Amino acid sequence: MTNQNKINSTFKRNGSLSGKKLVEYIPSMIITNLSTLLLITVDGLVAGNFCGKESLSSINIFYPISVLLGVISMIISVGISTLLSTTIGSQDKENLQSIKKVSFWLMIFVAIGVSIIQIPIVYLIIRSYQLAEELTKLVWQYAIGLMLASPLGLISCCGTYELQIVGKVKILMFLSVIEGLVNLVLDLLFVGFFHLGVAGAGFGTLGANIIRCTLTLVLLYKKTTIFQFKNAKFEKKFIGEILKLGLPASTKSLMSALQGYFLMLILVRAFGSDGGVIKGICAFSFSLANVFSSGIVSSARPLAGLYAGAKDNDGLEILIRQALAIMFISTLLFTILFEFFRLTLLHFLQ
Repeated sequence: MTNQNKINSTFKRNGSLSGKKLVEYIPSMIITNLSTLLLITVDGLVAGNFCGKESLSSINIFYPISVLLGVISMIISVGISTLLSTTIGSQDKENLQSIKKVSFWLMIFVAIGVSIIQIPIVYLIIRSYQLAEELTKLVWQYAIGLMLASPLGLISCCGTYELQIVGKVKILMFLSVIEGLVNLVLDLLFVGFFHLGVAGAGFGTLGANIIRCTLTLVLLYKKTTIFQFKNAKFEKKFIGEILKLGLPASTKSLMSALQGYFLMLILVRAFGSDGGVIKGICAFSFSLANVFSSGIVSSARPLAGLYAGAKDNDGLEILIRQALAIMFISTLLFTILFEFFRLTLLHFLQ
């Protein structure tokens, strides 16, 4: 009996393996995504309570810009993780080493590029809002910390996806919780104690990103073989493969970023600083719903890559059905809960 037949006989293609792994991965990924969501929300809550509505609005106004810049991170991260996972699944050890090397240097050079190209992008978008002079100053004060953190965030994002495809979900949960706690402490310190205003919230996020990025790289080096490519060739063809795999997956993020920008544009022109507060509540509600669906997708990604790389179409089909079923149930439960507690949520955010 061949190895493939043994696998078929053992699991009978009933999804016992993928189901077990999904149950193991999903809670950790949901906690990871929730920590990331709170990382964004904490800035607004702290600045809003200490500095007032205008500061809260300025943070929410900058949020669509962060999402737009994050599309670049998504392209590289998804492309790298998909190519790595399928290559691991196919057991192509020679190409795997080269892909690791290309992925590392592409991540570094794109992070440097983002730190440069974001400057005119941020300038043009903030200017397009046509904000009042005081509100414009507040947005730029917050933007400084976020722009400095942007290349670090890209590296962390790539590391996050790489940790996913090797199944290190508990490490991801640890990193996200640490980042969220550090951001909260630094926000309270910079905004509440040193009275740096909305700029303090930006610097708090920068500090949290520095720690997250550093820990991510250290743990990738110590706990995985992602950085083990010393004698591998640098194959330029894999750059194209990474971009080809990452671009389709980033389309949803790009559309969300553009929708967020145009909605913010309409709200701030119609309601002024109040528009930023309104958009912040809407964005938080949407992001909270997305925590569950993206957690399920992230949990299924490493398994899908391995099945695809091994050309196990039956296993991949079962995995997709299981993930869709879990996503449908969780979305339905979340919708019901939100309807019951929506007034409490809105009171919390306002």
